[in-house]
Amino acid sequence: MTTKEIINEIKSLRGAEVNYWGSIHKMPSEVDKYTIDIIDILEALEEYELPEELTKVDPSELNWDTSEFDVVLNRLVEKGYIEDADDYKGDNSYNWMAPISNHFDEKIWRTDNGTIVAIMVHRYGDVRANYTGHCWYRFADDYEYLELLQENGQRFNSVNLQGKYYWCDTDVFSEGIRVTTEDGDEFYVYELIEDDREMLQAVKEEVGFKTWLEVCHELVNAKKGA
Repeated sequence: MTTKEIINEIKSLRGAEVNYWGSIHKMPSEVDKYTIDIIDILEALEEYELPEELTKVDPSELNWDTSEFDVVLNRLVEKGYIEDADDYKGDNSYNWMAPISNHFDEKIWRTDNGTIVAIMVHRYGDVRANYTGHCWYRFADDYEYLELLQENGQRFNSVNLQGKYYWCDTDVFSEGIRVTTEDGDEFYVYELIEDDREMLQAVKEEVGFKTWLEVCHELVNAKKGA
């Protein structure tokens, strides 16, 4: 697959009705502001995509035990892009619970010709299955690939609690949302956050914020118990 094809497939699923676990589910039409959008990462990856003459697969090259992934991998080995097909590092963004709209699976080969990366994107349902086809990329090294993910896998938000700002940063490499106070203190929110209202509530719970009415109730109850 090409990056553009994967992007179009993911976009077509937004707001669509899909069937999994035996029932119909309505997919979200938008990505909430505290979640990384996989489209942002894919659009940045497009620049590093290997040319189609290396990755395009003819149906005649496939059989019952050979996938498009196998065909492209063997081709890259034959042409010297990859030395050893089995010498790769595999991971999935689900493993570190990345706050991202669609999890992605990656396979990384470190070679003398740079870093080769194959990525497929989860569509919906069980994260162990139902992925797009693979797209293939080439980077100068691991750092260039990780830097791309870092730069395009962030969301910056803030909430205001009684005149104090709390900066709330979502990062593709972090399971939780990092919250920084005006004093420079930090803490993480690990629950699912979809909007500012939920973020503000999470901040209140972390800092022990109480409304004026709650404080009054506590004082009254304390006096009753005295």
